[in-house]
Amino acid sequence: MASKNDDQKINVKNILVDRGEYKLNIKYELFQTNNNDSNMKPINILIMNGGQSGRNESRVSAIKFLQEINKRNLSIPFNIMLIDRRNMGTSDICYKGNEPLPVEEANDIHVAINKLKLTPIILVGCSSGSRTAIVLTKKHPNDVCGLILAPPTGSVPTSPWPAAGGSLNYLKQAYYGRNLTVSKTDGGMINVVNLMTTFRGREIPAHYNRMSRRSPLAKEQLLETNLIEFQQCMEGAMDWLESFKHDQIAGITDEEIKQIKQPTLIVHHGDLKDQLHTVLASETAAKLFPNAEPLLIDETFPAQPLPPTDVGMEKYVDFICNKCHDTQIRSNNRSKM
Repeated sequence: MASKNDDQKINVKNILVDRGEYKLNIKYELFQTNNNDSNMKPINILIMNGGQSGRNESRVSAIKFLQEINKRNLSIPFNIMLIDRRNMGTSDICYKGNEPLPVEEANDIHVAINKLKLTPIILVGCSSGSRTAIVLTKKHPNDVCGLILAPPTGSVPTSPWPAAGGSLNYLKQAYYGRNLTVSKTDGGMINVVNLMTTFRGREIPAHYNRMSRRSPLAKEQLLETNLIEFQQCMEGAMDWLESFKHDQIAGITDEEIKQIKQPTLIVHHGDLKDQLHTVLASETAAKLFPNAEPLLIDETFPAQPLPPTDVGMEKYVDFICNKCHDTQIRSNNRSKM
């Protein structure tokens, strides 16, 4: 997550997202290929990392996309967008909304990309970024022309420990439950700001603790958050995740998957020890999404952060060119001959 000074160094932009009853500031970056002055309609890509991370985790991916695209000398321009979802990075802290938090995050992006005229867009997501991509696609299908889920998060049936509630139970606690619990003790939001967690045997600052350390504004907004609103938001997000316990992929029902018409590429990092993003979940997703490519295993890139290997990136761009915008690219290239 970036501080205000970091934002100034890397030319972060702000868009005011009007959600009707309230407005919030969303931070984003926009990378463009060398031919962005072309008269052709560009191909738009949005990269969203996982783990409640912000733009910084996705910047390497954007640079690798640009390198691969520029190497091909394509005539059509590309826009590559990175975004801080609400409560992440340097975007506003906000727990308002009539829908569960993961859905509101997708709704924010819907407003932002339409305001910026970046639709239709190809969504590239990892873990929670994949869930946001899936929710945005099912809620606003006209916004999206392709999906790269690298990888998605499985639900209870595709988890190695279904009796314990599977991946959903871990997500409910890691993302929402622990924050909810400490917010109900004396001190309220200050406990959320100071929360520590354990990762691979080490005690580290939890999500909002990290945000507060890196951004004084985020800390100020967190401490000013309405406690009841925060708690209701955490409870709603947990209930939302729980609603998918009988489905294969977190964030979408098996029936809803059948309605996803966009070309889809499912990618797994090949780490069999990853019990949150199991190979089974990715294999299942590749079979369930109607227009999915065969599962891509890119074994040499880690689950976090997102950037694939060079070979993986070649396949990403092949998929985008051949499946998401094939007709447009071929017609544009013929006109250049």
